[in-house]
Amino acid sequence: MPTFPEARRWRPHLGLRGRILLGQVGVLLLVLAAIDAFTLITLERTYLQERRIHYLTQANMAASIGGTYLARKEPYLRYVAREFGGQAGARVLFLDATGTVVVDSYGDPAVEGKRLPAPEVAEALAGKQGSATHRFSDLGWVMYTAVPVTHPAGEGAVFLSASLAPVEESLRALAWRMAILSATALAAGIAASFLLARVITRPLSRLRRAAGELAAGRWGHRVAMHGHDEIARLGQAFDRMAEDLQQLDRTRRDFVADASHELRTPLAAMRALAEPMAHGQPLPADTYRELAKDLLAQVKRLQRLSEGLLELARLENQLETGAPLHRIPTDLTKVAREAVDQIVPVAEQRSIQIILDLPPRLPATVDPEAIVRVLTNLLHNAVKYTPTGGQVSLSMRGHGDRVKLQVSDTGEGIPPDQIPLLFQRFHRVDRARARHTGGTGLGLAIADRLMRLHGGEITVESTPGQGSTFTVWIPYS
Repeated sequence: MPTFPEARRWRPHLGLRGRILLGQVGVLLLVLAAIDAFTLITLERTYLQERRIHYLTQANMAASIGGTYLARKEPYLRYVAREFGGQAGARVLFLDATGTVVVDSYGDPAVEGKRLPAPEVAEALAGKQGSATHRFSDLGWVMYTAVPVTHPAGEGAVFLSASLAPVEESLRALAWRMAILSATALAAGIAASFLLARVITRPLSRLRRAAGELAAGRWGHRVAMHGHDEIARLGQAFDRMAEDLQQLDRTRRDFVADASHELRTPLAAMRALAEPMAHGQPLPADTYRELAKDLLAQVKRLQRLSEGLLELARLENQLETGAPLHRIPTDLTKVAREAVDQIVPVAEQRSIQIILDLPPRLPATVDPEAIVRVLTNLLHNAVKYTPTGGQVSLSMRGHGDRVKLQVSDTGEGIPPDQIPLLFQRFHRVDRARARHTGGTGLGLAIADRLMRLHGGEITVESTPGQGSTFTVWIPYS
């Protein structure tokens, strides 16, 4: 027997505007229906209570006046029944103590002389007055009212039968008027709900379009919402996110361009060194050694660049994820001397004096390898950019809840416009000189990320021609 794939159920798709409109119209419809039903039920009960009181009053008056004539069964009783029947707008019957009709205001011979088996009559003959409504297929709603008649000469009851058609007609007319008013209110509510849904969803539509623009790579698109409500704040947060993404994309493109540029130089040098060995005329052994030596230097430069890039990426990932450093109780004075020991041979080659101003001991909870890396980089830069015979000083003191560590030099200084860019990757104040000395342009960026991971920072003060001072702020813990 062949089988068929199950038919997909059709599911209507409603956007946010449609759901808001449908929800508001549904609530409005329920409220209007509840108001109409409550009003009609309340009015119906009020009308019936008024009718009940009216008929009981008329029946009691008829019983009071006609009691004497009922006991004697005088003909004047018929006049009383017709009179009160006209006043009450009802059919009035006088009954004796057995429940037999003595007089009918309608004068119907088929009724007079017959017992009336209504439960209201039985209660009235038992001494209780009351009324009740009944539904008949040909007459509609009818109210029966019966009250007892007490007289020394005999007892009986007065029975009123009144059609409730006027009440029904009044309620029906009122229901139509309320339906018209409710329909008008519903139409106005639908229009207002549509406008409100449009007002609410319009900024969300702008956000959706803006998100589509960002997804397509158009980072400059903004929603530019103003105000202080939730949607406006959402739009403002979206714009901030878009700005961050644009900056991130710009940084990524700059990074790719800078990395490509940095890699191009050593690769070009390696190619220039390798081509004579591969395709040129035979060369003397000393020349081969020189070319191989230069080629090895370029390979080492590429290695330092790749290692720096990997370390910088790792540190920035730690900053984003909040991964902690491996901190241990450390003597910063010992760490500082370890960093100085690595720089002393380079400084001695250029006759640069290193001046230390360190306390005997300064404990703090840090990552010692990271602090050595930061100080080594700052000292190396200070020595590299200080003329022969100059001075580089290193000082360290406690400063409140932080350690203040300063590296100063008597070098050429840094132009003011370059200071904000110092900690960006691949930035060099003097590109030609930095490449000549083997710099990758990543040292200060790595030092900055290491201090930010410690919860500290590095600040710079410099005067061109007089030297620079790098201040490292390290929290004690």
